[in-house]
This record gives sequence, structure tokens and C-alpha cells, in this order.
Amino acid sequence: MYCDSAYLYQETNSLDAFGNIRILQGDSVQLTGNFYSMMEIPGKPNLPVRLR
Repeated sequence: MYCDSAYLYQETNSLDAFGNIRILQGDSVQLTGNFYSMMEIPGKPNLPVRLR
């Protein structure tokens, strides 16, 4: 993941990222946006809550 800035909240295992976000997975998936929020949901891997 690439971004201009990010906040990592260790107590809640969540993340907010801002500005020019690029998320790469393997060589075929690329997500882009300006705001990304992620939190851990018990029993599910880190799911994106929003990407704008």
C-alpha cells in the first residue's frame, strides 16, 4: 500500500490512509483512491471499510 499519510490505531487494529492511495495485490489487482479506512472484524481478515 502506498499513500501520502496514514494513521495506525493499534488498540483497535484499524487504519486510516489519506491521499493518493494505491493498494496492489499480486500482479493483477490495483485499487486507487484518496481515503481508505480498514478495521479488523473478528473471524474475517482485514476488510476495507471504505475506499474513496
